[in-house]
Amino acid sequence: MSAQHPAEVAAFLEKHARSRLTFYGSIASYENDEHEVTFDWRSADSVLAGEDAFDDTKYVALGFLNGDLPLFVDLRKAAVFALMDGERVRIQPSFSSFVAKLEKPTPKATTKKPTASKKAPEPLPGPPSVAWADDAVVSCRFGETTDGKHFLWFDRVSPKANTEALLRYVKPQGFRTDFRVGGNWKEAASMTYDRGTGKLLDFSSFDRRTPVVTPRVRAFLLEAQPETLEFLPVRAKIGRITADLFIMNVTLAVPCLDTDAVELPDASVVFPLRMPGPRALTSNRQTLAVHAERAPSAPAFFRPAEYPEAILANRPMVDRLRGARFSGVDFVPLAQHAFL
Repeated sequence: MSAQHPAEVAAFLEKHARSRLTFYGSIASYENDEHEVTFDWRSADSVLAGEDAFDDTKYVALGFLNGDLPLFVDLRKAAVFALMDGERVRIQPSFSSFVAKLEKPTPKATTKKPTASKKAPEPLPGPPSVAWADDAVVSCRFGETTDGKHFLWFDRVSPKANTEALLRYVKPQGFRTDFRVGGNWKEAASMTYDRGTGKLLDFSSFDRRTPVVTPRVRAFLLEAQPETLEFLPVRAKIGRITADLFIMNVTLAVPCLDTDAVELPDASVVFPLRMPGPRALTSNRQTLAVHAERAPSAPAFFRPAEYPEAILANRPMVDRLRGARFSGVDFVPLAQHAFL
């Protein structure tokens, strides 16, 4: 339990318990200056209690910034901080200045002129040439440009029914054989980005492993792989722009893991627990190896049936995408597969 909230802070939290407000201000590592704040101090206090650097005699919890970053007040300095990757990042020098930035300035009254409908935001273009791996089967990276200058990650979607659908079928948690969401997806879906440089990419990612694509990527892939990809519509807010995107669900699972090269943990792990990744037989290092000859012959993204959390691509799909100039997608050798 944290130290007692000062009167000013306690009164504010009582008034805004569990409410969501928008914070208007710049924050390190974020390009946009509009951020969602959820005032759920008890949950934040519970999260912060597990952090070694959190001194509960000096700090009091406020809630969460952008869905998952705990917010707290330093009682000595009265400043507001967020905990990002174990590091304190100052949000405002005082609680009162923090509250002031939760109120959007009232615009001056003007006569509204008719405006043309807004065009959908254009994603950054992909590079004219890429040095993707050209193995028969490769690992996929989504949501980061190959030059490392831009990235775009999401990690929360609403309503809650869609969150459960992602956990059960798309991410997935636990060993599964059926990945199609179908009618379990509520089309009034929305999400706000977690981290990124505020630029729209053709391929972004949900929780850094599930691809999120623009309508033009969807059209391209429906032609390249018409049967075994599912595109779940979602309206995404990225800073000041809003875009209609699709979470790409790979429903094709191929039994192809090379069990002579890696050890596969017990596949009995069931929802909602995550399945451990395969490990090298001679070490405790996580690694991925497949029988390439078992991969689909037509262009395809697919999952190893024995470890469906991974999304792979075959050489025909890599070749198909190579000249398309889509941003935010990279293909690397299986030895470089990122276990997250």
